[in-house]
This record gives sequence, C-alpha cells and structure tokens, in this order.
Amino acid sequence: MPKDKVEWKLIKATDVDADAQTMLGKVLAEDHTELIGKKIIALFRPESWSTQGTTGVVGTAKKVSVREKLLSSVDAVVILAWDWWQEAEEEPRTALLDHELSHLSVDDDGNLITVPHDFSGFARVIGRHGIWNSSLEKAQRAIQPRLLDVKPDPDAAEQAAREIKNAVSDFAQSVEDSEGIDSVKISSAEGSVTIGGK
Repeated sequence: MPKDKVEWKLIKATDVDADAQTMLGKVLAEDHTELIGKKIIALFRPESWSTQGTTGVVGTAKKVSVREKLLSSVDAVVILAWDWWQEAEEEPRTALLDHELSHLSVDDDGNLITVPHDFSGFARVIGRHGIWNSSLEKAQRAIQPRLLDVKPDPDAAEQAAREIKNAVSDFAQSVEDSEGIDSVKISSAEGSVTIGGK
C-alpha cells in the first residue's frame, strides 16, 4: 500500500479532550466570525503525520464532501495530532486552531470555501535575499509589530554572557601563550585590549 494511502483512525475531540472543541469554538467566535453558523468539529489523529513532503504536520482543516455533509451535518473538520496536542501549552494550541480556521472562509453566497496560506518561503532564502516578494511583505507587516512582544529570556542572556566571558578568557590565554607576550588585559567597559610584551 503506498505511503499516502496509510489508514489512520480519527477520534472525536469530545471523546478524548472536550476542551479542544470548546477552544475551537472560542477561537472561531473571537477571530473567525464569518464561520459562525457553520458546524466545524475537531478530530484527533494519534500522532503527527507527513503530507506532500512536509513532516511533523500537527493540524489541518478540511471542508467535508457533499456526501459527508449529508451523513453528518458537519461542514468542516479540523484534524489535530493528539501526541502534539497533549504536550502543547494553551497558546500554541490556540495559535494552531486559529491557523487551521484561517484555511476556512465563506464566499459571497455563504458557501464554505478553503483558503490557501497568505505566504510561503524558506528562512534561508529570506536570510540571503531579504523580503523579496509581495507575500513576504505581507508576512513582514504582520510579524513586525509582534517582534516587540518578545520577552527576553534571562537564562539565555546569562548563558550568552558566560559564553562571551569564556571566549574572551580563552582569547586572552591564547595570546599570553604566544611567544613574547607576558600579559593581556581586556577591559569590556572601555572596549579596549592591552597586550604587554616581555
């Protein structure tokens, strides 16, 4: 059986974590009001999956077929990876639900439609070429105000300070070990380096 055709079991969110369906409803009501009135349910797969070359997929949203709608009265499903969901904090869970609901909208006639991503790209290409197309410009406008929201991690700052101190100490020692040098003084406040000869 081809890998894309591997069978997997879906579990209703209400059967294993009713909070998932409640959280889905809350995100829908707060940020996706155009979907109010559509029946969207959360389902779980046992673990993250791969699709179209992407590994570690933890969520997807999909409009149900006409036949599925007739049998269940459900308009769309949000499928989540149970292994990821169990480990995730509330904010990443909310963000994932928001992301998946963003793949759904309604057209002018009130019909449910699917929506592709606003942008796509590779971090390494952005690193080399910057914001080079209109979809990345759109992402930049959305991300830039949030950059100021990043809280500094004191542990990371302390670790960085230790690494810098060790690097400076290693440099000073290597200079002192060089022939003809008997002392090295490094003053970080003044930003100066003094190297003394023998």
